[in-house]
Amino acid sequence: MPQKQLTLELLTAEIKRLHQENQLLQQELLIQKTQTQLLQKQIGAPTPESSQQAYLTNLPSGPEEQSNRNEEMNAIEEELRQSLEHTLELNEKIATSEAQYRLISESMRDMICLHDLEGIYTYVTPSSKNLVGYEPEELLGKNPYDYFHPEDIEKIRVTSHNKTRQGLADTIVEYRFRHKKGHYVWLETVTEALRNENNEIYGLHTASRDISQRKQVEKERDNFFNYSIDILTIIDYEGKIIRANFAWEYILGFPVKETEGNFIYDFIHPEDVNKTLAILSQHKQEADVTIDFETRYLCKDGNYRWVSWNYVPFPSENLVYGFGRDITQLKLSEEAARLAQFSIDHASDSVFWIGPDASILRVNKTACLLLGYTEEEMLRMKVADTDPNYSEEVWPEHWQELREKKNMIFESAHRTKDGTIRPTEVSVNYFQYNGKEYNFAFARDITERKQAEERLQFNSLILSRVNDAIVGVDQQYNINYWSESAERQYGLSAADVLEKPLSTAYTFEWLHPEDEQHMATSLAQKGYCKFEVRQTLYNGKKLFAEMVVQQMTDLFGKNMGLFAIIHDITERKQAEQQLLERETMLEIIFNESTDALFLVESESGKIIKCNNKAIEFFEADSEEELKGKFGPSFHKHPFTEQHMQDKVETILREGEWSSEIEYISLKGNEFWGAIKVKYINIVESQYQLVRIADITSRKQAQADLLRYAQRSINILESVTDAMFTVDHNWCFTYFNKEAEIMTKMNRSELLQKNMWNIFSDALGADFFEQCHLALSQHTDVHFEGYSPPLQLWFEAHIYPFEEGLSIYLRNINERKASEKAILESEEKFRTLTIQSPVGILTTTPDGFCTWTNPRLQEIAGYTFEESLGDGWAGFIHQDDVERIVEEWKNNAQSGLSTVSEYRFVHKNGNIRWVRGTTNPVLSDTGEHIGHVGTVEDITERREAEEKLRSALEELKKRNHELDNYVYKVSHDLRAPLTSIMGLVNLIKIETDPNTIRHYIDLIENRVIKSDQFIHSILSHSKILNSQVQINRVDFQSIILDSFDQLKYMPHSDRLQVHILIQGPAEFWSDVFRIDIILKNFISNAIKYMNLLQQENFVHFNISITQKEGIIEIKDNGLGIDKQYQPKIFDMFFRATEKADGSGLGLYIVKQTIERMGGSIHIESEIGQGTTFTITLPNLIQKKPGVIGQ
Repeated sequence: MPQKQLTLELLTAEIKRLHQENQLLQQELLIQKTQTQLLQKQIGAPTPESSQQAYLTNLPSGPEEQSNRNEEMNAIEEELRQSLEHTLELNEKIATSEAQYRLISESMRDMICLHDLEGIYTYVTPSSKNLVGYEPEELLGKNPYDYFHPEDIEKIRVTSHNKTRQGLADTIVEYRFRHKKGHYVWLETVTEALRNENNEIYGLHTASRDISQRKQVEKERDNFFNYSIDILTIIDYEGKIIRANFAWEYILGFPVKETEGNFIYDFIHPEDVNKTLAILSQHKQEADVTIDFETRYLCKDGNYRWVSWNYVPFPSENLVYGFGRDITQLKLSEEAARLAQFSIDHASDSVFWIGPDASILRVNKTACLLLGYTEEEMLRMKVADTDPNYSEEVWPEHWQELREKKNMIFESAHRTKDGTIRPTEVSVNYFQYNGKEYNFAFARDITERKQAEERLQFNSLILSRVNDAIVGVDQQYNINYWSESAERQYGLSAADVLEKPLSTAYTFEWLHPEDEQHMATSLAQKGYCKFEVRQTLYNGKKLFAEMVVQQMTDLFGKNMGLFAIIHDITERKQAEQQLLERETMLEIIFNESTDALFLVESESGKIIKCNNKAIEFFEADSEEELKGKFGPSFHKHPFTEQHMQDKVETILREGEWSSEIEYISLKGNEFWGAIKVKYINIVESQYQLVRIADITSRKQAQADLLRYAQRSINILESVTDAMFTVDHNWCFTYFNKEAEIMTKMNRSELLQKNMWNIFSDALGADFFEQCHLALSQHTDVHFEGYSPPLQLWFEAHIYPFEEGLSIYLRNINERKASEKAILESEEKFRTLTIQSPVGILTTTPDGFCTWTNPRLQEIAGYTFEESLGDGWAGFIHQDDVERIVEEWKNNAQSGLSTVSEYRFVHKNGNIRWVRGTTNPVLSDTGEHIGHVGTVEDITERREAEEKLRSALEELKKRNHELDNYVYKVSHDLRAPLTSIMGLVNLIKIETDPNTIRHYIDLIENRVIKSDQFIHSILSHSKILNSQVQINRVDFQSIILDSFDQLKYMPHSDRLQVHILIQGPAEFWSDVFRIDIILKNFISNAIKYMNLLQQENFVHFNISITQKEGIIEIKDNGLGIDKQYQPKIFDMFFRATEKADGSGLGLYIVKQTIERMGGSIHIESEIGQGTTFTITLPNLIQKKPGVIGQ
């Protein structure tokens, strides 16, 4: 136990002993006094009235009785003397005890007090003055609860006084006591019960000491423990947490109440528990060992963090004090350093450490593989050995430049071990380490990039020649892009249509109604679609167009509008219409054919379509009666399986099968038919085309030969390719219908004519060479070519045969156009993005930037290289970046577009508002492959919107003032009129002339007030609407004239006007407005004079400079209450109901001053007067003239 605590307890025990001894002595003295009183009663107390009678009465009757009486008196006197001596002795002991008690208590620094059972102070030692600032007399009779801190009262009542009064035990309690100076001091008080001889409690004894310093130390200790940035923990040797600080919560996420009482193992990574157990066991065995170790701790969110611990044992308490520091970041940094070294060693770029003398100090594996040297060979080389651009003569200049710039990026070339020169992009970085200079260089092989750039240039050239119109629209279908080809196609320039609705150029209707829904679905799923429409141009012209529509999205997948490539297919549609007409004709021919025609399924042999002649031949009622029938079922002589197999083999071998067959119709009639069967492909399905000619009446051989020739011609005519044959003299021997269509020539005019005479332009061309090759070498030839006269891309198949060549040509214009359109589209997209007025960027699915256009680089102020990777996030203002990235991530996961407005921080520090849009990019298979985003600078728009909002707020305010103004004016105009009307009615019924004259005076007064009010309104209107007329201002004349004009006002003669004008300059401003201002103040000074005063005045103190004029107007009138001063410039405000003004005066004054560019200030006290200070600009530099409102 501390020495100080021991001393306090000894002193307290001594005081208690003295107090108890004092009580016993006082009790004994009380007994003695009582006994003395009893003796006195026994002998009787003599009184003056009865002394003589008593003496006579008590006289002894004889000598013996007298003697006995004397002895008895002597005995009583002796007893009284002894009792008195004992009493004096007791009083002396009491005085000594009390002196000792007071000496001890008054010499103590602690405060000793006695209390009754209610706690009231009955005794207080003088140390109370030093301890709590009160003299003992100030506390006597007071309840100590009046001085306790409100938060400690219940604790004291429960833990101290109640228990002590109940005699349960002595208590010690710590609490705050209000010092006389108002602050609180911490006291530690020991309370015990005082008992009498019957062991009954009759009071309380308290001993209090000041523990404020100890509490401060404890608070600082607790603050250190609780608020340390390190994890502080006290545990026992079993691992139970006795105490934990707040770092557990903000580092690991566990509140203190969730840690204390639990075991430390509950929070340790399972792999580290045994290590911690071993450490605690070691502490138990080696109590003086301090151990440092690292382990992983569980966070409340499920993660783990690394903590470095220092365990210090306290054997006397069987506790271990743990000091833990979060080293997770250090661990991550170490891991990052290892990863960085690994990344450098395995980087895809070559990495070099180079010294000032161009020697290679270190290289990674990639550099060795790229250049073909071993690492040992590289370390013996210099830069000039691998880079021919940096010889020993050039190197010093390069090193000096690098030393100044610190880092550079440039393109160079590396020479490999076999002598190959490879283009390289080099990034060099200058740094110093341990006083030495180094160059840390990255080299990237850009051979493929160079090839890609050449390809890109070629693609750009191709795209620049695109003929299809390219049109872009926003989400409201306003045109935001109009290509040169669109200008040619539609006859409108970009200036005519940009930012205007699409209907300005054309409207369109769907050729296929289902395409509208298809477009919406395809755009939503794939981001693009293709369809055909009929357009009506602005001039009424109509055309057909094939449109490929691509959805435009920003960086976050937000829809920004549509981008369309429009191909004019009017000619194709016209050709399709002609084809449809021809198909109709063919259908007619099909049905009007003299032969029966069937379309038969190849596998089943069932009829799926037939013509009218087939219905006629087989005597059916309709086509439906023949559909689904098995063709050979009509044969009179059914085919055997061998016949069927031979038929198929013949078709496969020869392309068709023909025969003459006898048929039986549905009605049983027989006829002969010449059948011809061939396979045809429709879309992706194969069918049999069966033709049956009625040959019942023609069985002659000539007829058979003729039919065979006709069948051959029909086969050639049915092919979709242009086909013709030439003999060895290059003369046409056959020319099919499709060839006529392709060449636009009549075959009757071509047969037996020389092909090279007809197509002389082909002489020497590829077609000419290929035909000669096929004929001379008797080999099949297949190639593609282009015919300028026919404006036709064709695919040619040339087959030699005995009589010459058969040539098949297929029109591949559409395929070539598609290929060209794709190339042009790619180049056009690059061109558009480079020239785009908005910033554009592309990223990978996880947001890694892969490309930005020049506009985005201009908005952000960063180079192309700086904007790549995660660089784009650095453009965004730090207050917006978390929100934008979160929105992008949420929408990216859902495949949605994102549109946001946020701030861009330019590289120079300027802040610009932008509107960013991001859309996901999907592959043909629907896979998410990245994002494309746009960034539009909307700073001017935001500023304009802010100005518009301010203007609207101002307009609302003005409208409200106008409504209030109209209401007040109408009310104040009607009030005197109503009063006048009432007086007029009174005059009508009044007969007394004096009364009538009084009413007329009242009417005159109302009329004057109305006139004054109307004059105020007119002044206000004139001030609002008139222009500022600049003239020299004569303040003295204006003030005196105004005073003269107001002399009609009551008591105006009692007002003294004083004018003081100072300053070297003249004052130029609007005289009319200044006259209104000063007249209002003179009028108010007259109205609100203090008539109880002997003197009433108004002072005009005017100070003029070249810049401004300051007018101070001071009166000693009634003054204005401070609660009304903020409102006195409001329209129609009157500070008192006694005021007879319009309430417009000071409102007009302030409005006038503000319109003149000035300000006004008021100071006023009730009964003291009012001072107005007006500041107006001096317009001397603009004299004379007019300034518009």
